[in-house]
Order: sequence, then structure tokens, then C-alpha cells
Amino acid sequence: MTITKFRDIFSSEIQEINKRRLANGRQKISLEIEEEKRDGTQVLRPTVTSNVVGLSLSGGGIRSSAFCLGVLQALDVRGLIDKVDYLSSVSGGGYVGASMTGAMSTGMAGKFPFPSELQAVEVSGVQHIRDHSNYLFPQGLLNIFGNIVVYLRGLAASVLLLLPYLLFAAAITIWSHPTVESLPHANIGSYSPYLPVAAGGHFAITFNALFCFIALLVIWGLWRSTPWGRNLSDVGFGVRFFGLLLVFILVVAFCELQPLLLAIVSGVLSASFDRAVSTINHAAAFFASIGAILGLLGRFLADAFKRMAETPGYAAFLTKIAIKVAMYLAGAAVPLVLWIAYLNLSLWGIQDCAGSTSTCSRYAPAWLAALAAHVPFADGSILRLYLELAVPMMAIGWSLNANANSLHRLYRDRLSKAFLFDPTQRKDVHGRVGQESEPDLRNADLLPLDRFRTSELRSDFAPYHLINAALNIEASKYANRRDRNADFFILSPLFTGSESTGFAETKQMEDQMTGLTLGSAIAVSGAAASSNMGSATVKPLVPTLAILNIRLGYWITNPSKVAGTLHKNVFLRLFDKAYFLKELFGLLTEDSETVYLTDGGHIENLGMYELLRRRCKLIIAVDAEADPYMAFGSLVTLERYARIDFGIRIDLPWAAVRDTTRAASEQIVNTGGVSQTEATYGPHCALGTIYYPRKAGDDEKTSTGLLLYIKSSFTGDENDYVVDYKRRNPRFPHESTADQLFSEEQFEAYRALGFHALDAAFNHIDTVSMRPVPSAWQGPPTNHPLEERLWKIIA
Repeated sequence: MTITKFRDIFSSEIQEINKRRLANGRQKISLEIEEEKRDGTQVLRPTVTSNVVGLSLSGGGIRSSAFCLGVLQALDVRGLIDKVDYLSSVSGGGYVGASMTGAMSTGMAGKFPFPSELQAVEVSGVQHIRDHSNYLFPQGLLNIFGNIVVYLRGLAASVLLLLPYLLFAAAITIWSHPTVESLPHANIGSYSPYLPVAAGGHFAITFNALFCFIALLVIWGLWRSTPWGRNLSDVGFGVRFFGLLLVFILVVAFCELQPLLLAIVSGVLSASFDRAVSTINHAAAFFASIGAILGLLGRFLADAFKRMAETPGYAAFLTKIAIKVAMYLAGAAVPLVLWIAYLNLSLWGIQDCAGSTSTCSRYAPAWLAALAAHVPFADGSILRLYLELAVPMMAIGWSLNANANSLHRLYRDRLSKAFLFDPTQRKDVHGRVGQESEPDLRNADLLPLDRFRTSELRSDFAPYHLINAALNIEASKYANRRDRNADFFILSPLFTGSESTGFAETKQMEDQMTGLTLGSAIAVSGAAASSNMGSATVKPLVPTLAILNIRLGYWITNPSKVAGTLHKNVFLRLFDKAYFLKELFGLLTEDSETVYLTDGGHIENLGMYELLRRRCKLIIAVDAEADPYMAFGSLVTLERYARIDFGIRIDLPWAAVRDTTRAASEQIVNTGGVSQTEATYGPHCALGTIYYPRKAGDDEKTSTGLLLYIKSSFTGDENDYVVDYKRRNPRFPHESTADQLFSEEQFEAYRALGFHALDAAFNHIDTVSMRPVPSAWQGPPTNHPLEERLWKIIA
């Protein structure tokens, strides 16, 4: 068993896609060699006549899901769903994307499950999604308390994982300084270490270490002046050694600071012990509250910071500074609380023997002293009590499953309930399953597909689905050279993995991890809030978010381990089980036995990257992310990735979409509406060119593709209830992704806008942004070269 390379994956995918093509009476896709990389690996591409069509659905939560649903319905009206070979989805786009491919793979047997039809009763699939648009709290108050309990369970698990380390640290401090009188001395247990330089006080060891460090620097400088050392590099072993030595000195200084702080506190205890401890604990509570509030808002702070970075002006600059300060405050708050907790634990175990020859007093609270007296083998010793508690707690912590107490499973189950179902059958509360149209089951839910696996998606019935996630690798030495903090990770019917981990068969991955269902895949792809968030990681907030259990991400078995190619010694395997510490300090790499996945938007939010890798001749990209300033940030990021990683250039004239939306939005805010005579008919879409790598003998037709880009935008020519919703909600269609509790009106406004955005272009009503100027499509025949190519590809 070996790791599968992308060349073989691409070939296997095309074989699956060709089954559906043949069933639909379309030409088979053939592959040819485009070029060879420097390592001899062949890069494959479809032949020019294969006309591979890819559809990408962007991230954006339920907002994106509703908009993408409308676009899918518009594609179905034109009969284009059958022409789509690849479906690539991210986050919210994956909700409805997986709903479509899951339904087409089961009861719908290849038919589109969400047709837009004017019927007396709405089709069951659309009705079900509409009914569950408030998917996080479908039953209101009961779900709110249930969700809170799940979160608190994870928070308790975080405490269980952290407390042993605090107890060990406090135990070491008590062992080194068992009494108040020993605090000013540089003790290690009952021993006073030999110090070359006599130095009293709290930082004696630090002072001696610093003296030795300076002496070694002088010796190093002299060595560099000799014939043997003058030509050595300053980026080699010597620099790394002295850098680590400096870090060691800082750690020693921090450790010696603790007895000083304890001495300061204990110095006032005789006068006002209760007041001093109360002040410390109140400070801890205050900072804990600040850290919790800002930590819970961490994902939204990151989004706001990104928007401000895309916005010119002093106000945006000052807002960006304020957000940055808030992030650092939140990042410092929770570690500060843990530090205060450690000081409390240490203080409770240190005895005050001043003025007494027989008995010593303690600062421990009564309940802790009583616990130490009753726990076996502690014999009243706080030090022994800490050790007796820490050891089993650490063992229990190491046995916790990485995904058991995060928010992933709650998120997965809510998404599965709302989006994964067979629209041809219903299942009542008693377990009876019958046809969707049966009168006795009209109040029952559609048959859930909550145990349906990604490998069970049928590529002969539905587009080949690529579910995009971000593989977090902040600590990788090789795969993270460009500071992206993540790699592109896919979950698909045949293969799962990334370039940095390699790929394994999805069936083998699912057999290894029984909880890896299609619901898990779309939940991972939409895991927007997490301690580590790929290129969107807020580094000051990483420990705070991990401790507060703000973790929608998913730990998955490394594909290279499933394939049997990952071999590590027992110590490294043991460290790989310390998932919480790896999350806490960002120690995430691609060669761990388990790797950490989060929202695909944490590296690329449009889902186009994998379609470009596969050299699709036509890419239909749906962009429904929150972009209130119409900056097209995700598209610009993708263009950079495509140029760097694949040598692909994208030419898309999108400025007209931006300008029209800004003007219409400003007008409706100022006047309360846009009259039909003044409304601008589009553009919501842009049509551009993809310039793929060209080999010798290629002409422009052979080496280029088309990009049809559909943007969530507003021009004023939409139907009445969409315009009315915009009038009352000026941020539409870019309301915050934080809003995942959609009403019926809100969901329908986004769905209708998505349908209009593409349908009006296909019906020659709205203009499409193309070079040289935006214009309405003429439809075949046409004299516009890009439009002509489009009709030929989708014919």
C-alpha cells in the first residue's frame, strides 16, 4: 500500500466522470501530458476537445448556501447540471453542494433534487432546506441550552487537560521553596546549587547563567577571528545554539520570578491576607471575562481585520489598529489567568514558619487542607496532594479522543439534519420509512443520510464532488515556507489528502475513522471558528481559543499513516497524541499521525484552486462570501495562488460588478428604492479567460479556458421582495457570516438573488462584464469570441 500521487488520482477521477458522461451521451474525457516537472513527474491535462466543466461553490455559511441554491436552480433550468463534471465546494457552498450530490446519489438517481418550478406545493428537498435554514437552533430555546451544555463539556475537558500541568508547576515551586523564608534563596528542592558568581537575591541563577552566556559570546567572537572560524556562516549551528541558550536564560528568569512574586504576596499576608488574595482572584476573574468575550469573537475580529485591510482611509486604519490591540488583549488574558491560578496553587502549599519552632501556618483554604488530610498517602501534604491528583488527571487527559469534546460533532449533526437527506422518502419518529408522497408520512422528516459516507457518492449519477478543507501546518519546516500556515486538503469519493500528506483511498480513511461521514466532511469544510485557522490564524488568540474550546476543527488520521508509509518512533507517536498541546502552541505539522483540518476558506474560499489544478476548460465560480466593500479579496488571493503554484494567469474584468453594486446600494440607502426605469440590468456575472501553461505547438484555444464568475451582488433590477429586503437591510447581500439563524424571508431573498444573477444573464436580460465593455449575451450565434466559446463548451 502506497501514497497515491495526484497524477494517478486525476486519472482515476476521469474514469469515474466518464461513466456519467457516457450515460448522458457526452464525449469521454481523454488526458494528455502537458509537461514534466523538474523531478520528472508528469503533469496531465484534458485534451482540447474534452471540454471539462467545473463548478465551484464558495464559503459563507447559510448565506452562501441559499445563494448557491438559486444558482444551481438556474443552471438546472438550462440543463447544465448534467454538463458539470466537477463540483468543488467550500464551507456554506458545501452544505447545498453535498445536499445535491447526496440526493442525486440515492433516491433521485441522477436527477437534480431542487428544481425551480411554479407548482402548488414546493418540491420536498427545497422545502426541507428552507425549513431548516435556522439549522443551529431548529427547536429554539431547548437547542440553545443543549448547545451550551455541549460547549461547557468541552470547556471542562480543557480544564482537565490543563490542570495537571498547573499542579505539577505548583508542586515543583513548593518543593523548591517549601517555606516563606526560603523564597529569597536560589534553591532547587532542599539543595542550594553551586554558583560561580556570588549573587544573592531572587535572580541568582539567572545572573550566573547570563554571565556564562556573555563569556561564551566573547569566546565565540574570538573564535570567529581565527583562520578556522572567520569564514563560517552566521546561519549555522553556532547561531542556533546561542539562540536556544538565550531562550533557556529567559525561561530560568521567568521561573525565578515566581518566588519573588510569591514573596511579595506573602509579605503583606500577615496584615491583609484575605484582601491580597481577593485582589488577585478578582483580577483573574476580570481578565478571564475579557479573554472569554474577545476569544468568542475571535473569528469575527479576524474577518473585520481582513475587511479593514482591504479598505483605504484613516478610519479603516485606526479600526484595524483597535482590532489588533483587542486581539492581543484577548490573547494575553487567558494565559494571565492561568498564571494567577498557578500562583494561587503555589501559595496554598507554602508554609510560613517565621517566629515558630514547632508549628508552621499555611495559606491553603480549609477545603484544600481537608482534602489533603483525607486523600490516601497525602498525609496532609499539599505537595503530595497535587502530585496524586496530577498523575491520574494527566493519564485521563491523554486518553481523551481529540474530536470527542470539540464542537465538531454538534456542528456535524446539525448540518446533517438540515442538508443530508433522501428527498424521495420520509421516516417518522417510530422508524417507519415510506415514500415521500405517502399521506401518513406528510409530517415526517425526509429520510436522513446522517451515516452516508463520502465514498458512497456516485460519480455516475452526480458531479464528482471535491470537498475542500485547510490542513493546518503552522509548524511545518517544508510545507509552510510561504507562511500560508495551511495546505489544500480535499475529501472526495475516491481519495482524501493533500500534496504535503499524500493521498489515500477515501474508503480506507473511512474504515480507519468510523465517524468520517459526508456530514463530517462538510462540517470540516465549514469549520470557520477554531484556534488554528490556516492563513486566517490570529496567532495571539491561538492559546485563548484552544483553552476556551472554540474548536470546530477536526483531527483526522494522516493519509500517509492509512497508506502505511508513515513510520515514527514510540516517543514521537506519544507526542502526536498530545493534540491539545499541539493546538495550544500551534505545533501542527504534516507528518503527525493525526492532522488538523479546518474551514477550506482558511486558505482559499472560492473552491476554484482544485479545478484549476485539473485544467477545467470552463469554470463556473459562485462567489457568495461576505464582501461588503466588494473588494473581491478571495478572487485576488486565488489569482496569486494560481500564478505561483500552477503558472496560471486569470484575466477577469470584475470592476463593473463592483461599481454597479456600490452605486445601487448607495441609491437605495439614500432614496429607499430604485425605480425600474433607473435600475441597472446587471452585471452580476463576469466572463474572463484562464491562461493555462502553454507547451510547444499549443494555440490559444488549446491552452486557455473560460471563467464564468457569479458574484453575490445587487443592481436594483431584482424582484420586489429582494429589493424590499435590501431596503430594510442595507448590508444585503453581504450580511455577516456570524448570522447563521436565517428567517424564511432572509433565506428566500438570497436564493432568489442567486437564481436571478445567472438566469437573467442566460436570458439576455442582464449585462455580463466582459472585455472590452459589459454587454448582454446575444446567445448562439454571437460575434463575441468569449461568449461563442462558452456556448460551444456547454452545447
